[in-house]
Amino acid sequence: MVFTIIFFSIVFWFAKSPSKLVDRVGKILTPILLILIFTVFVKSLFMDAVPLKNAVSPYKENPVIRGFLDGYQTMDGLCAFIYGIIFTNLFTVKKITNRSLQIKYLISFGLISGILLSICYIIIAYLGAKALIPGTVDHGAVVLSIVMTQLLGNGGTVLLAILFSVACLSVCIGLVTSCAQYFTTMFSKISYIQWVLLLCVASGVVANLGLSQILKVSVPILGFLYPIAITLMILGILHSWLPSYSRPVYVITIIMVGLFSLLEMINSTIFNGEFNPYLLWIPLQTDGFGWITIGGIGFVLGSIAGKILPNTGHTNTA
Repeated sequence: MVFTIIFFSIVFWFAKSPSKLVDRVGKILTPILLILIFTVFVKSLFMDAVPLKNAVSPYKENPVIRGFLDGYQTMDGLCAFIYGIIFTNLFTVKKITNRSLQIKYLISFGLISGILLSICYIIIAYLGAKALIPGTVDHGAVVLSIVMTQLLGNGGTVLLAILFSVACLSVCIGLVTSCAQYFTTMFSKISYIQWVLLLCVASGVVANLGLSQILKVSVPILGFLYPIAITLMILGILHSWLPSYSRPVYVITIIMVGLFSLLEMINSTIFNGEFNPYLLWIPLQTDGFGWITIGGIGFVLGSIAGKILPNTGHTNTA
């Protein structure tokens, strides 16, 4: 609890001045994080020659699919939506009004972030594959803790704590800032600083539940939210090519994907997979992507509805 209070006090200090966020986080926290990760990787290259372990189920059978689904837990995709608020405000502060220039910058940001994230995940995967893990573990944080201890002894635990703290600070500052800015526009009676304080306190309370307990709650929720988010991303990318009656396409597609994801979440959490035999009749559901089939059906129905319904118009929400 003491650590949490200190941590979110730092988050509050960074987030209270959103105009300085890029300079503070970009020039301080991000370089520190990358240097720490690269240092650990270099150190791992000089470990005793331990052969890389073979993959185990379910990663052995479907590594790409399993990795994609487990990637929901990183929340990278959902955070990208929220961070869009920061970029929008940044463009305003920097007086970048040209749309083509904004798109160019966003594409550059996306590519740089994707490359850096890929490098970080590859390094982490490499460390996990070389580590000697006794028995089974609950989550990846335990694996990293074991790896760091094997690499650097007791000092590795301290370095890992610093690594986690810096990584979580970067993410948490961005999310608190974005959410506070968003909620300020919706509920203007509460000031931006008050929203920042409220979010820091709420996040601190949740953080004290512990990672294992948080994952039990968050994994089903993320499984519900991610198909909706990915669907919205795909529709947003295709927006320029959608017909003029695209509003029903958005509405019906997202509603159908959302309802299916909700059904999946209820089935897995409340009914312990009792309805799996019925859901498996849906194409791609065997791999966990039945929502793609449902989304495709929604897209077709939305296109038909757009032709039938009058004055639906072309949505500009993308």
